[in-house]
Amino acid sequence: MSGEGRPDPAPATSARTRYWQSFAVAFAAAIFSFITLPLTVAVFSTLLAGLAIWIAFVDLEDLIIPDLATAGIAILGLTLILLETPPSALSEEIPDVLMRAVTAGGLLFLVRVAFKRFAGKEGLGLGDVKLMAAGATFLSWASLPYALILAAAAAIMVIVAHRIRQGAWLDRETEIPFGAFLSPAIWAAFLLERLYLL
Repeated sequence: MSGEGRPDPAPATSARTRYWQSFAVAFAAAIFSFITLPLTVAVFSTLLAGLAIWIAFVDLEDLIIPDLATAGIAILGLTLILLETPPSALSEEIPDVLMRAVTAGGLLFLVRVAFKRFAGKEGLGLGDVKLMAAGATFLSWASLPYALILAAAAAIMVIVAHRIRQGAWLDRETEIPFGAFLSPAIWAAFLLERLYLL
């Protein structure tokens, strides 16, 4: 018998490896958060990191950003604002966070439209737009640009690394899962801001 019909164990092994890698990164993020941040903020940082890793894992696998994870980030961000903001200041903070979300998501939407117009293909999905808007609930006006810069820098590094390893640039038709870079960048920008490094 040649073994025809047997499933290839490689994809399953690869998926298990990525699962455990994701778990290890989430655990490390949780430990770091609880060591460096106040308890309440550490809890939210850990949950944000978990959602960011989930998004990155799914986007790398399926080129899709789960709406449930994006909604979770938005809900967590708004909840943290409610916990940290004095009741008397909520009338100012809530409109401000909504403006941040609209501005951040709107910026990526404009990039999406412009790229499609000039390149003739989609460079960003609506999932990326929604993710950036949700992430804005965790970030200040000052830290928002850093999340985008970190995500773009990470994506460029991956592209350059591919060029060095393979000796050729990625094909123009290759889809890059930007959400896999953006979601960890949102967590990183939040963490850096809370550590007073931004």
